[in-house]
Amino acid sequence: MTVSAKKILGFVRYLIFAAAIVLLVLRFWQCRESIGDLRITSRMVGNFLVSSVAYTLNATFVILAWHSLLKFFGEEKLKFKDSYAVYARSQIARYIPGNVLHIPARHFAGRDLGYGHGPLVGAALYEILGTICASGLILIVGYLLFDVALQRVSLLQVLVIVSAICLFPIMFNKVLPYVPFLKSAEIPRRNTDQVIKGLVPILGYYCIFFIVLGAIFLFVVNSFLAVNSISTTGRILTIFVISVIAGFITPGAPGGLGVREVVLVYMLGDIIGQNESLWVAIWFRAITVLGDLLLFLVPFSLISGTKLKENR
Repeated sequence: MTVSAKKILGFVRYLIFAAAIVLLVLRFWQCRESIGDLRITSRMVGNFLVSSVAYTLNATFVILAWHSLLKFFGEEKLKFKDSYAVYARSQIARYIPGNVLHIPARHFAGRDLGYGHGPLVGAALYEILGTICASGLILIVGYLLFDVALQRVSLLQVLVIVSAICLFPIMFNKVLPYVPFLKSAEIPRRNTDQVIKGLVPILGYYCIFFIVLGAIFLFVVNSFLAVNSISTTGRILTIFVISVIAGFITPGAPGGLGVREVVLVYMLGDIIGQNESLWVAIWFRAITVLGDLLLFLVPFSLISGTKLKENR
């Protein structure tokens, strides 16, 4: 990629982030008259703290997935508490503008503990892949179960989409050795049987993470208004998954900041109300920030201090 292309890409990244922030400010301005009507109760504060702790605990599933990916790529001697500490301490870097710096931060912290370069690169690639595949699966299943937008899509078409998502990691594994800029990474090769046996439980960890995250979000929504309809619940959760995917894949936005909130505010507004959707988006962002901060603080007592390379 040329220097000019990199500059253009960087400009587009921050343009998306800026546009999202502007849209949020506009919606906030439109709802300004009702802002003073919101009353923060002790129950809401309690729900906020419970949700933040639950968010922190739920992160264990993605850390377990990353730990399993490292083992999948040959790091058999690593300890889970070290993987937890590396992941948790580096995750806070996603709030730095760019939304990608947590990946190299995790890599350098892993290398400091003696993790191999190839397994770390492989784990980073498959973490992105697992996140997208798991969220995509939940999104499709949610559409189907709650009849949100698949009224004109047949069951066969849904099965084809789900099968394609499940087969994508296998296809990705096949083409990985032929990607020019990854040849020097020395990512350990794995055959199809190893991919299926190794990645199925890891994909399960990511699915559990998104399911619990959706439950936390629904808990937040119910802190502002009661949602009793199953179909409405399904629509809310489906929109939430869309917002998470949008924030995850959008570069430039630190931690998906602005992008996720814009999706929630503008897509949930017609379901739960404009004012409520704005407060839910802001409230949930505060929960995730506190949750990530707690996740960052916990690991400092966990590092074993024993490097893997000293045990080899």
